[in-house]
Amino acid sequence: MTGLLHKGTEAVARLPRRVRGLAWTVWIRAWGGKVGHRLEVDSRAVLRHPPGRGIRIGDDVYVGVGAIVDVHPGAELAIGDGVKIMHYVVIAAANSIRVGQASQLAEFTSVRDADHGLALGTLIRDQTVTAPVNIGTDVWIARSAAILRGVHIGDGAVVGANAVVRTDVPDLGIAVGVPARTVRIRE
Repeated sequence: MTGLLHKGTEAVARLPRRVRGLAWTVWIRAWGGKVGHRLEVDSRAVLRHPPGRGIRIGDDVYVGVGAIVDVHPGAELAIGDGVKIMHYVVIAAANSIRVGQASQLAEFTSVRDADHGLALGTLIRDQTVTAPVNIGTDVWIARSAAILRGVHIGDGAVVGANAVVRTDVPDLGIAVGVPARTVRIRE
């Protein structure tokens, strides 16, 4: 009886997420993007710009409470099947961000493919430097990590909590620290 009650409660809880997911799906497709089946979007999640053709979201993707998906016009965002983007994650694509299938981004994580230049004589806000970010398949990025421009995180890798990733992480690598460094390979 308890299992049946839990399944019913979960189904009721999922309904608003599926309705918001349907709204995102219609909106993204209307602007030329692609969205798979069963997108779930939790409360207060934000899609900041009108979506473009560069947005591709796979099947069974979850977007958590308060997440911000900021894809600038002309930029690319590709999210694979089964990806979980947890609460208050920020994904900001000015160029290209790819997240492989079955990857998980824990709460308060930031993934950005752009940064600011520091040249004198020009306002910092007017100096944008971009490089694509690629997060592989079955990657776990722990709470409050920052993934910066130009980084490639290999398949099966793990990024520790609060890490600041400025350099590539190999397949099956475990990266921790500020700045993050690969401390070992998963066996």
